[in-house]
Amino acid sequence: MHYFIFGDKDATIYSGGTTSSRNTGADEILEVKKVVSENGSVQNVSRALIQFDYRDISSSIQSGKIPTTAKYYLNLYDAGSTELSRTQNLFAYMVSG
Repeated sequence: MHYFIFGDKDATIYSGGTTSSRNTGADEILEVKKVVSENGSVQNVSRALIQFDYRDISSSIQSGKIPTTAKYYLNLYDAGSTELSRTQNLFAYMVSG
C-alpha cells in the first residue's frame, strides 16, 4: 500500500556571505547547496526546511491501520545541478522546535 503526504510549508534558509539575509518561503524550488572556495573554506550554505502534518499517520499507527514496521521515504528531485561528483550525501534531520 502506498500513502502520500505533501509538505504543508517549506523554505530555503541561507547562511554565510551575501546570502545570509535572503531567507525564502515563496519559491517553487528548494535550494540545497554549499559553496566552497578554492582554498577549501565554506563560503555559503543553504538548507531546506519542509513541514509535514504527521497527525493522520500517528493516529493510524496507534490504531493499527499502519503497521509499526512500515517504511517511510522522502522523495526529493533534482531540478538541475552542475559540478557534482559521482556520489553525494544529503542528510535529512527532523527539527522539533
